Order: sequence, then structure tokens, then C-alpha cells
Amino acid sequence: MPKAAKSSASSGTRKKHARKAAGEVPELTQQSTKSKPTKKQIKKGLAPTPKKSYIPPSKLKPTPVEIDPLDGLGQILPPDLFLVLRKLGKKDAVTKARALEELEDWLRRLKAENNERLSEAITNMLPVWLHRYPALCVHPSRRIRHLCASLHALLLDMPLVRTNIVTFVREIGSEDQISHVLGSWCLCAWDVDRGVAAWGNRNWTGFTGVKENADSLHVKGDVNEVSTLVLDDVLLITYILPFIIATIMHPSSTYAALVPSYPTTHDDSLKPNQYGLPRRGVSSPGGSARKVSGAQTHESTGSKGEEEPEATEDRDARLRVSALGALKWLLGRSILTHIVKDSLRPFCLQETDGQSLPSAAEAFGHGQTTVRRAGWGVLHALVNGWGVERADEYTHANTTLQIISCAVLRSAFTEPDPVVRSSMWEPLLVFLTKFHEAWLLCDQYERAALDTDTHEEHESDESTHSENGVELISTPAVHTAYKELLAFLSLGCNGSAVQGYPTVLVLLSTLPKEILSPDFPSLSEFFDALWSAIDGQALSSLSTERAKGTSAFLGAWGECLVWTAGKFTKGLDSSRGGKDSSSEIDTLKLVAHELVNAQFEKLVGELGGALRVEPDVAGAKVAVVLDKLGAIASGKAAVAETNDEARRRYAILFLVALLEHSASDTIKHALESVVARIAEVILSRCQVAAENRSKDTMVHARILEILLEHFGGMLGQQTNFTLRLDSLLLTQLSFILSQPSLIIAYLRHADGPRKVTVWHAVLSTLGSPLAFTLPERMTILRMLLDSVSQYGIDDWAKPHGIELQGLAEQVLDEAVTGDAASSTLMVALLRTPEPFIPASVAQDLITSMVITLDFQIGLFIYGRFPAIEIITSSINLLLDLREALPVDHLPPTVQQEMLPRLFVSAFVLKHCASLEDEEKAVVDLARRLWDAWSSRASSATRENVMDDVRKLLKSLILDTDIRASPVEILYALPHIDPSVEAPIMNVLPSQSDFDTLLSSTSADPIDHTLALIEPLAPTVPSKRSRSAWNDKFDASGFSPYARGVRALLHVLSIDRHIARVHMWTLQHVLMLALFASEVLQLPSADSPVFAGHTVAVSELKEISRLAQQGTAFLSASAGEATWHTDVVASLSGKASGSGGLDSFGKFIKLVFEQSKQSDTVRDSLVLHTVLQHVLSSADKAAADKWIDLARHIEGQALQTSLAISLAVTEFAPEPPRLDRYRNELASKLSGIPASKANTTGMRLLRCLCAVAPNPESDIIFLPQQRAVFLVQALQNWLGSDEELDECVESEVTLLLFALAPILQHVHGSHWEFIMDLIESNIENSSFEDADTLVLLSRTLRLLAAIRDLASTNKYLKEIWSQRSKVVYALIRDLLAIPTDHTQVAIPRSICREQALSVIEDLPSSLMDENTLSQMCHLLTEPAADNQKMAYRILQQAAAKRTEHLVIEAGVDADDTVAVDLPKELLLVLQSSIDLDAEGTGHDPFAYLLAWMLTLDLFLDASVKVKTAYVDQMRTLDLIGLHLLPNIFEILWVGNRGDAFKLDPWVVDEYWLPMYDPELPQSLQLLTAHIYFRALTTFPSLIRTWWEGLKDRQFSAAINTYTSTYFSPILITSELGHLKPAVRSDAREEPLADDVFNVKIALAINEVTASFAVDDQRMEIGIKLPAGYPLRTVEVRPINKVGVVDKVWRRWLFAVQQVVTTHNGHIADGLALFKKTVSLHFEGQAECPICYSILHLVDRSLPAKSCNTCKNRFHAACLYKWFNTSHSSSCPLCRSDVM
Repeated sequence: MPKAAKSSASSGTRKKHARKAAGEVPELTQQSTKSKPTKKQIKKGLAPTPKKSYIPPSKLKPTPVEIDPLDGLGQILPPDLFLVLRKLGKKDAVTKARALEELEDWLRRLKAENNERLSEAITNMLPVWLHRYPALCVHPSRRIRHLCASLHALLLDMPLVRTNIVTFVREIGSEDQISHVLGSWCLCAWDVDRGVAAWGNRNWTGFTGVKENADSLHVKGDVNEVSTLVLDDVLLITYILPFIIATIMHPSSTYAALVPSYPTTHDDSLKPNQYGLPRRGVSSPGGSARKVSGAQTHESTGSKGEEEPEATEDRDARLRVSALGALKWLLGRSILTHIVKDSLRPFCLQETDGQSLPSAAEAFGHGQTTVRRAGWGVLHALVNGWGVERADEYTHANTTLQIISCAVLRSAFTEPDPVVRSSMWEPLLVFLTKFHEAWLLCDQYERAALDTDTHEEHESDESTHSENGVELISTPAVHTAYKELLAFLSLGCNGSAVQGYPTVLVLLSTLPKEILSPDFPSLSEFFDALWSAIDGQALSSLSTERAKGTSAFLGAWGECLVWTAGKFTKGLDSSRGGKDSSSEIDTLKLVAHELVNAQFEKLVGELGGALRVEPDVAGAKVAVVLDKLGAIASGKAAVAETNDEARRRYAILFLVALLEHSASDTIKHALESVVARIAEVILSRCQVAAENRSKDTMVHARILEILLEHFGGMLGQQTNFTLRLDSLLLTQLSFILSQPSLIIAYLRHADGPRKVTVWHAVLSTLGSPLAFTLPERMTILRMLLDSVSQYGIDDWAKPHGIELQGLAEQVLDEAVTGDAASSTLMVALLRTPEPFIPASVAQDLITSMVITLDFQIGLFIYGRFPAIEIITSSINLLLDLREALPVDHLPPTVQQEMLPRLFVSAFVLKHCASLEDEEKAVVDLARRLWDAWSSRASSATRENVMDDVRKLLKSLILDTDIRASPVEILYALPHIDPSVEAPIMNVLPSQSDFDTLLSSTSADPIDHTLALIEPLAPTVPSKRSRSAWNDKFDASGFSPYARGVRALLHVLSIDRHIARVHMWTLQHVLMLALFASEVLQLPSADSPVFAGHTVAVSELKEISRLAQQGTAFLSASAGEATWHTDVVASLSGKASGSGGLDSFGKFIKLVFEQSKQSDTVRDSLVLHTVLQHVLSSADKAAADKWIDLARHIEGQALQTSLAISLAVTEFAPEPPRLDRYRNELASKLSGIPASKANTTGMRLLRCLCAVAPNPESDIIFLPQQRAVFLVQALQNWLGSDEELDECVESEVTLLLFALAPILQHVHGSHWEFIMDLIESNIENSSFEDADTLVLLSRTLRLLAAIRDLASTNKYLKEIWSQRSKVVYALIRDLLAIPTDHTQVAIPRSICREQALSVIEDLPSSLMDENTLSQMCHLLTEPAADNQKMAYRILQQAAAKRTEHLVIEAGVDADDTVAVDLPKELLLVLQSSIDLDAEGTGHDPFAYLLAWMLTLDLFLDASVKVKTAYVDQMRTLDLIGLHLLPNIFEILWVGNRGDAFKLDPWVVDEYWLPMYDPELPQSLQLLTAHIYFRALTTFPSLIRTWWEGLKDRQFSAAINTYTSTYFSPILITSELGHLKPAVRSDAREEPLADDVFNVKIALAINEVTASFAVDDQRMEIGIKLPAGYPLRTVEVRPINKVGVVDKVWRRWLFAVQQVVTTHNGHIADGLALFKKTVSLHFEGQAECPICYSILHLVDRSLPAKSCNTCKNRFHAACLYKWFNTSHSSSCPLCRSDVM
């Protein structure tokens, strides 16, 4: 190759020209670093005069002015088209894009209309379009380029346009115009954007054609009609290729030639570019940033609407990629002629002042990934374009190929980007395959360039070197590209191992012999580079990628080793047609042998270590290499020398893989001998280590295990080895057994007699607790079991005895306690017990486990803290052993107890709602175990077990210790085997059982206060002992009797036929319903059937409902008159037996006889309940018979007689004998003396009260005269000296209630007697004393009846007016006594309700300021009706208290009166509420009523009182801590769900009597009303709390809710306060007059007030925001007249304070403003303390004056000054005011 041409220029000159060619501008002279003058120096004139600096003229030639083709076409083109084309010339990118869109729309519209103007307009505008087209094609905006390409396609669809463009290229256009149009068009076809490139490629390939195909092109007529442009050599060489090459070399210059440069101030040097590359500045040798001539660093994209300006590097990369794509297309065409090829050489060899530049570094994409990818594509096309022609066939090709070889090889192995590398391999390998000498050409080119530079530098410094006597000698390059290849390999192909290693063999095959020298160190250098990737862990990454990379490395290593060894064996020149001598061949073979040995030693050393690859993969790869080499490297036996167990295991597995994949018998025999030698060595070492108890024993044992596993058959044929191994195992078994894997491998491959002996020795050693600990024994057993299950053991493995029974029991204990490993071990042992334990031992283990499970299930059923882990583990064990579960062989006692309990756990407890998650899991496991047993049990066994299940369920129904309810037990009945029929009643207790249980209950009501509700109940406490009562209750509060009857009730409710057959059940159902009703009335009372504190109210109500339904259903047959006759006859004994009675009649007889026999209250109540269903359909004749029956048994069974009489009176039609019976009783009673009042009199009183008619009915109780006599007799009783029982007084009061309507017109002393009795009863009664509640209730009923009669009776009215105040006072004082309202007691609530109804209209004279405090506790009543009546009374008391405080505060000059909320009310306001009915707080209704009372206290209160209330509420934080959180919780504001909707409701009004606690919306509506009143009464407190909220989401929810439902009403109300004032209400001073005017703008919620001052008006405005009152009102000044700013702002602030801080209305603020202004102009002075004329609270004037300074102060301000300053001196002159 000839030496490169030498340049005549010096080295410095060439470097300067190189920088200029690269576009650098020489650095300007460094400016002075002196700082600029400061602003202060400039202002004072001290700044030095700036020196004028010389600005040299620019060396760049000015760009000639281009004439716009659009100029002069204004009269020719249509106006709209002219405007669009004018926009195309604008700089703004948005304007350009809109212009392109409008131009496309214009063309499509004219084309659709077939307008004749189209051809002419297009012809005229086409020069303008071709002038604008190049700049649009390279525009930074992708959208503009896309619009330009699509618009160009639309134009090319027109034949006229195509013809004109061809004419323009061939005849009209200048060289620059043609080059710009065709070059930019070609760039557009290979744009970086796929969308733009698609349009551009379509335009380019559809319009242009090649020279060879010119004949087939579509030609119309002459050349002017040719519609396709033929790309001949002239067009390519003259226009297209130079443009493409210039764009590649200098894209900025090309861009500057196409697009005028617009300066910009953007700095995007720190922004990432749009091609994913970091922006970087290219520095010149001097360090300054290099700038491109003819263009700015960044190009502006126009307006702000463009996303981001494009940096210069981004633009250059985009243009280079497009140009390289165009060049690749051009090189890929088959039409390249020699002329075109020669024109491409400047692209590779460009001369600039004699220096060879293989293009600038960044021309091939230095730092730009996309450019480099495109460059490799150009190389591929370039190599394919030259075909197979050799470089030496061309004159100038050698130099070109040198440059290309140097650029390719020096770039390929240093490429950092993996994406580029993926596109690099194919062109690189094709290039090297076609040009093998590229490696040497690269070296020659670099050596020539180095020699040239060294020679020139030597010449320039010759004098210096001559003086020193030194001569420079050039150093030849040492294969730089090859060194980079080695570095590439040492780094694991730069991270692309999977892609790179398959190419290594191709790269190696292209290396010439000058590089691939037979010199061993040089040859080894290549393979050392390969292994460096392993030694340096360059392939370490994710496990999956590392495995692929390592596998690729082994493949490359083997291929290269085989190729190198084969090449050296055949001779280096044989591959190229030469022939080496025999001595050279022998030398090369020796080299190859040494290379193979060295490489295999390296491989063995790295396998299992740094070379991380699976043994089978490595073996397969290496086996292929060995087969091809035909020899085995030394060192394979070295695997036995290492002490690393992992390396040993790997080596053995590697040998296994070699044997499997090797195809050579010689290699296999050699490998087998290696294995045998290894086994002998390892066995010897293991024996020595075991004798010395060394820890290395296990290491050697594991190696032996691996050898036996893979080479057991081969080693078994070695007699010496087997005998030594038997001896080792038997003598050192206790030591080797700790790792039994060796023994397992031995048993798999040893002979029968020998392995039986070893097996028995293993079991004996394992069963002994002396050799190992329990965990170690379990581990060994687990390994043995796993081996048995994996490999299997023949019938020879049998236990010799029970060696492992103790170990098995210990494992079972661990398993049932929840140890997962032990459970798995036990399951495996019991599934295959024979090799380890006998079958009898396995049976005993299962029995023991079942007994333990039975015990724990019993605890689980009764909830006695069972061990859940034991139950779960035991059931899981049994489920895992379901196939081997010998349930039928278990002891009968175990089956009878365990299986029924298992049934209960599976089917009864699953309905319990109180189960925890882990307990539910136990239930599911029990169900699975039951199903497993049921599917395998025989029918006889299943039938016996089901009988046991029924017996257990029957006992559990009455068992209070079980955690399941009786109904839940009955739910399990359908799961009993349906094949076994049994009546459901067999599961329930029998009638005798129920009777026995009933006898353990009470015959009387649980409390005598129930007489208020039930007339048959006694009025005095029962004296019977409660010692026989039941004291056992289940978790739901049910006694055994309640559980049994509840189960019975459930059965009857689902099957009414059973009730008809077993009518006796109804008696117990009714009895249970009575007990339930009593507990509902008195939950806190002791009940023998229910535990009131735990039983659910809903369950009690359900019992009462079902009992009523059942009774109504069964009594439906009792309707005919004959039926009553037969029943009464049978009951009275007139008819013998009960044969003629139906089932229900027999039931009545049963109940009647039991009640008559016992004559207890409970039995009489049951009879009364039954009769009320029967007598409702009876006639008068039947009723007479029932009355006769009652009179007949009156002396024998009084309670039964009273039950019948009361039932007839209440439910049957009025019979004639009943009236006669009443008169008889009254007559007898009148003749009873006081001495017999407690006995006979009491009996007759009860009978007469029982037959008293309803006062609302028309039935006359007694004749008037008889009633008078009766009252006289009663008066004599009470007036006598006899001591009467309390029950007598109670019955007398009840009888007087029935007689009062009869006696209302009778004058006499009996009314005084009645009133005295009432007063006496009230004085002696109390709500806390349960013994007096019945008497008090009857007294209040009598009092209410007299009050009602007095309203229509003049005589009684006079008596009532005289005695009512005393009675009212007594009741008021009675209610004022606080009582415990936490316990619900319906009788007490009824009594309190009666008292509240009496004094509901309490006279105001009986109320004072303390009444509210004394009676405030009434709000906490349990009954809602009582609460509502108490509120009406307390509302009056609140008004009384407010009236008192207003008067006291008004006359209190010294501020000594305490104005505060009652303490009793505060206790309720500060309490928590119980929204979830959990009993943890107050009733929400009582809490809300307390706040209603608090708001009522603000009504009609003075400003001073209101202010005091507000201050107290602010101090206690009642609003923030209590009111508002509870309000928003009730209204669901701030919760995740939607807030309560108030759209259909009115919140400013609420009628309290309509409150219903059963309706869910009642509480929300009352809460909303209270919130509305609170916003009206003290908005400042609510606003302050809301503004202080830190939860912004909660704050926004409150604001939205208030603004939606409350603010509109409040704003309307606030503005409504002004309208009466504007109309001059007569009751107060009018607000509007001739001086003061108020205007209301409802549309904008604004009020304007004006005050006339002479001829001008002073105006202010007050605007209410939409979120009022959470948002404060805005007080704004409109017009100020006659006052200074300080006073004016003070007035506005005062108005703001009245409305915002003092909770006043706008009318109050305007009134203050009006009066303040009036007093100001009248000369009234301000208070020097508050600077106001009127005090903001009490509206007073400054009246307190100082005797010294004569200044006047507000009394309140002066008082506050005295308190805060602790002195009585004047605030101004400091003299003593007092």
C-alpha cells in the first residue's frame, strides 16, 4: 500500500483548518475581567467611562437576499390562497401548522368542486410551495413535517403538479433550488419519525425512478407531460449525493442554508434531548464551547404553543439519521455506476489542506445512538453495494478501504450501547468476511498516520533536537483493533454475552496469521481474554441471564478451541491455499496440544467456581469439544483433591454429564476408571475421618452418596469397594446416621442379605435415645421416610420389633401440639408403617390421637378454652390418614363419645355467630372429618352413631354450658342421616321434663310493680322464697327451661301440625312468653328464666310474637256458642270428663285445672291469655256462663276467678249477669267493717276492680246511690283506727278512679275525702321507692280523671281550683328529685309519664329561676314520650330563668350576678352520646333536647346575658368538643358515604311531638334543626371552630353541606330582619328615616346603608357570602363624609364586630352605625378605653367621668380596666377615680 500523501502545511496550520472545517469559530480576544460598575456608582456619577472596544468585521460572507416568489402574485392568486401562502413564510410554528392545514383544506375543497381555477392557481402557487418546501421538510416540529409530507402527497396526486415539478428540475430551477428541493425531499423520505417517513417515502418512491427502468415509466406525449422524475447519474452526482454528504458532514450548515437563522434566548443545555441523549457541550482545545457557523446553538420553534425548542445536537442528529437513511437507500440500489461510486469516495476520504479526515467524530454519531445505528446500516449497504469486488481492483480503493477498516474496527469493539451492538453484528461480520485484510489495513493506516505526525513534529522541532543530540524514532502500532477486541472479550462482550459470543468464532476466523501467531504466549492471549470475563465476573447478573451468558461463553470457548487446534494441526496456510512444512506442522501440533491442555486445566479449575453453569450444560458443551478433539486433557482426577464439597459435587455431576453426552468409547472407559479411583480415595478418607470422629466424615459421606447415586451399578461390581463400605457402615453407624443419605444410597444399590442387616442396625440405633437427640432422630426418620416414598423399599424391609415405638409416640405428641414438621412426619409414618413399626403400634397411635381429639372437642363445644392447635392438628392428621383410618376398629366408648361430639362441632357450632376465625376453621375441619368417616362407615355403624347423636342433641338443648343456642342445635337436625326416620319431638324434652323445669321457676311475677301493667299481679312484694329458683343461664341469658321452650317454639313455628297434636306445648309457650314480657318491662329485675342483663331484647320480642301467633292459630276453632257451653260445663264439673271437647277445649281444661289447683298469679295469667283469644268470639249467653264459672270458684281459687272475670270484662260482650255481679260485690263491700278490710274487704275490692268497665265505654259501673254508699264505707275504713294494709289503700284508689265519673254530680264530703287521699298518697310516694309506685300510679290516674271532670263540672272546678296548686306543688317536688335513669323500668316510666302529663300545664307561679336546674334531669328519661313532655315543661322553666337573669343583669351595676348555664344542664351537654345503642353514653334524643333547651335560653335574652352564655361556652369549648362533632356524626357529614340529604325537609322549623324514635330520619331531622338554630344563635363559635379545622377534607364537607342546606335560609332570614326595620316597626325605634336609608339587593345578598350629612351621603355596604355564616360578612366602605380615616375605619370595624364576633344581626350593626354617626355629629365624645361612642355589648354611652381630667368612660370598660390593672386609677390621668 502506498504511503499516505504528505501535506505541505505545518501541524498547527492543519489543526486550525481542521477546527474551521468542523464549524468552530476562533476564540475572541479575552475580555477584561474587571467587574461592571454598580448601580450606586452610576447613580452618583462615579462610574468610569466605558472604553470603546474594537469589533473586527465578520469574515463570513453575507447571505445574498433571496427574492420571495410570492411577491407579485397578490393579483394573480385567490385572496384566501395568497393569505395562506403568506402565513407559510412566518416564523411561528403554530402559524405554519395552521397555514398547512388551511392550504390542505383549500386544495381538497377545490378538488371536490372540480373548480376550473384549480389548475391555474396550482400552477401559479407551485414555485412558492417549492420555495417553502425545503424549510418545512427539516422543520424541528414533527407536526409541521407531517403536515408538509401529507400536503405534498396531495399535490403529487395531481398530474399537473408532477409535470411541473419535473419541468422545474430539468429546465427551470437553479442548482441550489434543485439541490434543496430534491435533497430535503429525500431526507423527508427517511425522517426519524415513522409517520413523516411513511408519507415522505411514498412521495419519493412514487415520483422518482431509476435509469434502467426509464423505458417502462409512464410517459404522456412530449417531455413536458412526463410525470416521473428519472434519477440518472447527473441528478445523483450533481444534486442529491452532495446534499446528502453535506448533511452528514455538516448538518448545521445544511440547516442554515435551508432555514433562515432566528436568534433565541433559550438555554437548553441542561435539558435531555428528544432522542434520549444527554445534552453536552463540545469544547475546543481552549476550553470554550464550540459554535457552529451559520446557525445558533438552539433553533427557536416559533410561538409558545410549540412544546419545546430543539437543541442543535438534536437537530444535527435528526438530519444525520435522515441523510444516512437516504444514503443507505442509494447504496442499496442496483443501479450504482462507477461514476456514482467514485463520487461517494469523498464521503470516506475528504481532503482539507492536505490532512486526511475520516469525517468528524460526531458525523458517525459520537454520543448519538440513532446516528450510529444508521451508520452501521450504511456500512451494510456499502459492502453489499460493492459486491464481491476486491479492494485492490480499484485505483483509489485501498486508501478508502483503509479508512473504512479503521473506522469499523476501532468503533465496533468500543460501542457502549447494546441497541447499537444489536444492529452492528451483521454488517461487521459481513465486512470482515469479505475483507479479511481489514485488520492489517487498519494497522497500516494508523501506523502511516502516526509516522506522518511524528515526522512533521520532528521537522518543526529539528533545531531543538539537534542541539540536544536526540533523534525521534516512530513506534509502529501494535494491532490496536485486536487489542480492543481482546478488551471487548475480557468484559464479557460489553454486557451482551448472548449476542456477542456466537460471533467470536467468526471474528477469530478473520484474523490474519500476522495477528494469530503460533507463538504460544501470543496465542494464549486470546483465550486469556476470553477467561478474563469469568475471572472478573463480567457475566454476573440475574440468574437466568447469567446462565444464558455462561452457556454462550462455553460454546464460544469450545468452538474457538476446536477451530484453533484444527487450524494449527492442519497448518496456518492450509486455510488460504498454502502449505506449511512438516517441521512447522509438528511445531503447530505441539502448540495445539499445549493449548488444549492449558485450556482444560483452566476449565477444570473454574468449573463449579467462577464458571457458574449447570453441570449437565457444561458436560454437554465439553463433551462435544472432547469428541471433536479426540483426546482428554489431564487433571480430571483432580476433583478428588479439593476440600470444597460443592466443587466435588459439581465435579462428579460434570463427569456424569460427560459420560452421558460423550460418543467415544475410549473417553467413556477413561472416565469410568477415573470414577473408580475417586471412589476408593473418598472411601479411605471417610473411614479415617469416621474413626477420628472428624467433621470431615459427613463431607466424604456426601461425596460417596453422590458417587453411589450416579455410579452405583458400576461401583457395585467392585468387590473390594463394597466390602469396605459394608464394614464402614456397620462399625460407624451411630456417627454416619446423622446424615442418612449415604445409608439410603447404599440400601438402594446393595445386595439383599447385607442391606437387611444394615436396616435392622439403623432401626435399633434410631430407636435408642442415647445416640441422638429427639430433633436429630426426627430428622433422620424424616429422611428415611422420604427415601422410602421416593424410591420404594421391597418387602425385605421389616421391623425386628418395636424399636421405634417410643420415638413414634414422641413424634405424635409433637404433631398434635401443632408442629408442622412432626405432623408431616407422623402422616408419612402411619401411611407406610411396616418398614419402621408394626401395624399394631400404628393402630395404638391412632387410638391415642382420637382420644385426645375427643377430649379437646368436648372443651370446644362448651367453650372451655380448648387447645385449638391440638384440635386442628389432630383433625388434619386424621384427614391426611383418611384412607388408613380404622374408625370401625376403635373402642365402642371412643366411637360413642367422639363421633357425636364431632357432629356437634361440624353442624351445630357452625351456626354460632360468636365463633372466632380460628374456631370457624375448626368447624370446617370437623365437617370434613365427619364426611370422611360417613363415606367409609357401614350402615349399621352409621345408624348406631346417629342414635348417639340424637341423645346428645337432646341433652344439649337443656344444657346451659354449651355455646350453641337451642335453635342453632335444631338447625343441625337435617344433617342427621335421612335414611333413619325419627320424630323431631324425640330430640326435645318430654312433657314431664318441662313440668319439672317449670316447677323450679317462680309462680309470682318477678316484681310487684308489674301491677301497673297487669291487673292480676299483686300490688305488694311476694313473700315466697327464691332459693329454689334456677341459677344457671347460657351465654344468651336462657335458663334450661327457656332453652327447651325456645326449641319447642321453633319447632311449632315451622310445623303447626305438631302443635295440634301436642297441645300441652302451648301452655309452656305462653308461660315463656309471660316471662319474656316481664323481662322486657323490667330488664334489671331477677328472673328465674332469663338473665335480663345478657338476653337480647329482639329475642324476647320474637318469643312473644311467636307465642301470640301460635295461640291465635290454635284458638281459631273456638267460635261456636255450643263450644263455650261444653267447655264451661266441663270446667264447672257439670259434664263428666272431656270426651266431647276438641283439642283446644281439652287444652283450656288443662290450663284451668292447673290454675285452679295452684291458684298462682303465673297460672292465672296463662289462663287469662288463653281466654282473651276465646272470648272475643263469644256471645252474651256464653259470657254469662263464664261469669257463673268465675263466681262459682271465687271462694276456692280467687286468682283463677279474677282471670276469668277480667277476661270477660275486657274481651266479651257485656253479659247481664256481670252487672248483677258488680252490684252484689258493691253491696257486700259496703257492709264490710274496717276490721275485715284487710281480709274480706281486700278480696271483694279485687273482684270489684276486676269487673270494672273501661272508663271510655258506655257501660255504667254502678248506680249512683250505691256508689255513694260504697264511697262512704271506704271513707269509714280509712278514717278508722284500724291499721290498713298498703294494698287496701291501693285498691281503694283504683276503685275510686272507676267511681269518679259516677260521683261527679254528687255534692258532699266524699270529694274532700278523695282529695285528701290523693295528697296523702302523693306525700307518701316516691319514684325511687318501688313499693309505692303502684299506689302513686293509681293516684295519678285518679288525679288526671278529676282534672278532666273539673273542666266540665262547675262544682268540681271550684274544688280543683282550691286544691290544685298544692297537688301540683307536690308532684313538681316529686319530679324534682333526681333518680337513676340508666336502668329501664317500664312501670316507673309509666308512672313518671302520668306525673308529667298532670303538670304539663304547670302554672308559672309554681316556677322560679331554679326550676330548670332542679328538673333538668328529666331529659334523660328512657321513654321518648316522657322526654318530650319534660322538654315542654323545661322550656317554660328556661323562659322563667331568662326573665330573671335579664332583670338581674340589667340592674347589676357592679357585675356581681353570675350569668351562666345551669350545672345540671352542662352535665348533659358535656356527656357522650350512644349512637350505636351500646349503653356507653346518653340517649342522643336527650342530648339533643338539652341543646334545644340551651338555645331556648338565648331567646328574649339581653345582649349581656347572651354574651355571658357565649363566653362560658367558649371557655368550656362546648361547641368544638361536643356539639358539632356529634351533629356531623349524626348527619353523616365527613364520612366516606354521602351525607344525610335534607332536600325534602325544612330545617328552620321542627314539631317535637312528631318525633318518633322508631323512624331513622327523626334523629337526623332534629339534629339538622338544632344545627340551624346554633348557626342563628352563636355563629361566631361555629365559625371559629370551623376555621381551626386541620382536616381540609372534613372542612370542605362541612362548608358544602352548610352552604347547600342552611346558608340560603339563614341569608333570607338575616335580610328579613331588615324589612320590619325598614317599615318602621312601632315597637322600637325605626331604623330608616329621613337621614338614614337602607337598601337590600336580594340578587347579590348585599345591604347598602347611607347616612345623610348635609347635602352628601355617607355610605357603607354589607355583603353576605354564599357560605354564611361560616364565611364572615364583608363590610366595605362606599363613601366617607366628614370624618377622618381612623374614625371611619373604627366605625366599620365596630359594625363588623357586632355581626361577626357578638353574634348580632345586620340590623343590629346598622343600628349601631346609625346611632354612632348621629352621636358623633352631635358632639358626643368616645370612650378613651374602647374608642367607641356606644358600647358594643350593652349599647351604653360613656357616663362614668373622672373628677380630675373630666373624661367619660363606659361603665363596663372602666370596670374591666379596674379588674385587669388591679387599681382604681384613671386610665388617662392616673388619678383615683373612686
